[in-house]
Amino acid sequence: TFLSWTRTGLGFVALEALSPALRHDHGNLKPASAALVASGAGCLSYGTTRYFASMRLLQRGLFRPNVVGIALVAATSGMVAGGGIVMVVKQEKAVEVI
Repeated sequence: TFLSWTRTGLGFVALEALSPALRHDHGNLKPASAALVASGAGCLSYGTTRYFASMRLLQRGLFRPNVVGIALVAATSGMVAGGGIVMVVKQEKAVEVI
């Protein structure tokens, strides 16, 4: 639904808002911040597009399941989580070297 796409997009953006609080421990988070904002904007844009496309289909008595959107959110969430893990591991290794 439109609400779930909006919540997901805003969730990604809210995670980016937390990144300055973490910056003192984890160095440069600009790539992670950009990825979170881009993911949030992508979810919001796709949700809006999907809403209007579904509305047009329903007015014609048709319905198309949202397979692509589900795969997109799963892949994006996996990439954001994987990127976060890589950043934390790299930071931990850098701290061990010092």
